[in-house]
Parts: sequence; C-alpha cells; structure tokens
Amino acid sequence: MQIRKIYDLSAVLNDHTPVWPGDNHFHFEPRVAIKDGAICNSSSFSCTVHLATHADAPRHYVDQGKDLASVDVLRFIGPAKVRQVLTEDWMITAKDLQKLDIEEGDRLLLKTGNKGFMKDGVFHREFYCFDLCGAEYLVKKKIRCIGIDYVSVEKFGTENGEVHRALLENEMGILEGLDLDMVPEGDYFLSALPLKMEGSDGSPVRAVLLEID
Repeated sequence: MQIRKIYDLSAVLNDHTPVWPGDNHFHFEPRVAIKDGAICNSSSFSCTVHLATHADAPRHYVDQGKDLASVDVLRFIGPAKVRQVLTEDWMITAKDLQKLDIEEGDRLLLKTGNKGFMKDGVFHREFYCFDLCGAEYLVKKKIRCIGIDYVSVEKFGTENGEVHRALLENEMGILEGLDLDMVPEGDYFLSALPLKMEGSDGSPVRAVLLEID
C-alpha cells in the first residue's frame, strides 16, 4: 500500500473557534513553561466535547446509549466514500441520497453547499443537514458512519433531536464539522478516531483521509 496524498479534514482549535450557542468555547492554558524556569512546557485545555470536527456517541441523544469508551472504533476508521450531494434547499432528503452509490457498511462523507463554513470563524444558523427521512434512509441502508461538512447533522433550533436520535439509536457513527472543501469525490481510507473518554457523549477528532494505491 502506498499513500499518494493525505487530506486533513480537521478544523483548527483556538479561542476563536465557533461553538454551538451555549456550549463551552475552547480554552488553552499553558501550565508551566521552560522560559519561566520549568523543566518542560505543559499545558491544559477545556472545551465542549462537540467542538469543531468531532464524533458523536449514542449517549449524545440516547440516555442509556454507549459512551465513547464503548463504541465500535471501526465506525471511524476504514474505507470511506466522499460524495457530493446537491439539494434544492437546506435539507438533505432520502430522494437526494438515493442518487448516490450507497452500500451497506459504508462510511459516507458528504460534501454539501456548506463550503467554507468550517474556516470562516462564524457560527452559521442555516446550513445543509438531514431531514428525518434522509436519516431514516441512511439507517435503512445500514451505513456504518455518516460525516458532514458542518457542525451538525441536524437543523439548528430543532427541539426533539429526531435526526440525531434516528442515527444514534442504531449506533451509527456520526462525524460532524469535517472540512471537505478541497477533497474530490472518491474512495479513500478514513481515520477519525475519538478519544476513549468514559461517560462522554462526544469527542473532538483529528480526521484525515488517505488517498492510496
């Protein structure tokens, strides 16, 4: 196996990284520093676990669902398809997804009209995401992992979380906040492993795609 190219799909984490309204911003704090006489540099950080490029665990919307220490990591690593989906409005429907070559067990990463949203430092309240019938279609097709190019698979302001719940009740891997702007449609190898945090409903990830021979 030879790697021809690596695409980094991850948003940069800093004090200016937009968060979902009400969530905790990223905060990085040096704890000790060599310049101050310490033997090493050591730092700490805090943030919402749903910051920027991240994975959702079933527990995010299912009270007794698996946490990230318990999920099957194969959801987030392995062969993956990058496909573009074009919609007439902000919602990705089953009709839109039926046009794609989706097969059981796929890890599917979708390029939408959200281009640039992960880089402009603004929280967008309107973005391309799934309606319930779209989510149910993914479940019916037994998709292993679904990824999208903004910070949620679900419309901002939704009260009942039905899209998340439809996916997570079936333990589908969810990757949100992927930067797919420069990635052509195609087949790749994905690595987007979340931290093994006991009790956690989400985790930032360093997501990369490998273009291989």
